[in-house]
Amino acid sequence: MTTTPPTRTNSFNHAFDLAFSLTSHDEQAADVTAPMLRHAVFRRLASLSDTELVEAVGAPFDTYQEDAQQDALPNLNTPQNGSDGDAANH
Repeated sequence: MTTTPPTRTNSFNHAFDLAFSLTSHDEQAADVTAPMLRHAVFRRLASLSDTELVEAVGAPFDTYQEDAQQDALPNLNTPQNGSDGDAANH
């Protein structure tokens, strides 16, 4: 019995924008911290339905085909820790 290797499909990397806002006490936002930004982004995401999220991020840009040798795409259903190890604290 001959087994056929799985067919690799093309993978594309897409950039998206997500607008959000936060309030600070400095006109130039010099007092804005990483935790403040993270909280504002989370608050924005939590406020959107799936349909609103798709509309909010709009069309992708800066799309490119990824290397065919790249590992499988990450499972987006499981939380991924940030490279700074800080995500576990939030």
